[in-house]
Amino acid sequence: MNMIHTFTDKSKRQSKIIIYSFLIVIVLYGVSIVYGFTHISNFNESIKNIQILQDMNYNVHNLLSRSRMMSGLIGMGDMSVIGICLPTILMYLVQIEEIYIPLLAKYSLDPPSTYPIIIYNLDSTNGNVRTEYAHYNGYELVRRMMVYGRGIYDVPIEEWIERLQNGQNVLFDYRFR
Repeated sequence: MNMIHTFTDKSKRQSKIIIYSFLIVIVLYGVSIVYGFTHISNFNESIKNIQILQDMNYNVHNLLSRSRMMSGLIGMGDMSVIGICLPTILMYLVQIEEIYIPLLAKYSLDPPSTYPIIIYNLDSTNGNVRTEYAHYNGYELVRRMMVYGRGIYDVPIEEWIERLQNGQNVLFDYRFR
């Protein structure tokens, strides 16, 4: 009888150890599932943000190209072609403002890039163009481009043509430089 009692006591201890280890394995498995889902959702969000940033390069380049093209169209004075080009600039501005600015806002406090941007300034005293280097982070750079793009779009076509007819060089305007 003593032998049976000893055997059942050992079996109870072993079964408790097995049950507790099984429960620990279940808890760890649950934690790993939660961690896995969290990691996958963060990874998918990062991939989505990278895809958006790749598209941003294309759209910002198109905005700059259209802005340069606008200066040539203003020089030609063709109101109909300018009227066709302005909505395209607005489309790029709206897209950048709605999609990219909220994404870049997270990085607005990041340090500026080590690669400078060349800014052309017109010296008001003697009329010479002066260049300077400016360092921006991505958010500041895109915000500045938005300001210049909105400046081009907000000035009426007639005012651009009038400036050109009055002898002003629209290429010296800060929006096109």
